[in-house]
Amino acid sequence: MTTPQPAPPPRPGSGRPPVPGPTWSPFRVTVLVLLAILALAAVAYGAAHVSSTRAGSPVPAVAGPGDCVALASPTPTQAAGRAAPEAGQPVRLVDCDSTQARYTVIQVFPAGTDVRRCAEVPGAEFALSQRVGVHSALVCAEHSDVQGRAQNE
Repeated sequence: MTTPQPAPPPRPGSGRPPVPGPTWSPFRVTVLVLLAILALAAVAYGAAHVSSTRAGSPVPAVAGPGDCVALASPTPTQAAGRAAPEAGQPVRLVDCDSTQARYTVIQVFPAGTDVRRCAEVPGAEFALSQRVGVHSALVCAEHSDVQGRAQNE
């Protein structure tokens, strides 16, 4: 009896093609994972931003006649009610029931910066400014509280 001999190893270039090595290097896997994380973060940020603007997040509004405003950055004497605002000083819209409400808007001039226009508005005591985004407006206002008006006259 003869013993079976093992088959000889295949010669290069004959028979089956060689099995390729790994095509995904650790660097490629790392880059792919980082890109996936970045894409998920972008989608999450976009979803949060869209939902916050639709959920009624406070959007600064332009003041209109009858609205109440307060100085955006009052000096200590202005905050105490002992000094009048300067012409063109920036204001922000506030609730008229708030203790911050110092001035009532009489008239608004969109895109206006000439404070002399408020001199022609009956009852206007101050020419203030309001900036909402890239837009600005000239706000002609009067004191909204009698105590503050008496202190400044």
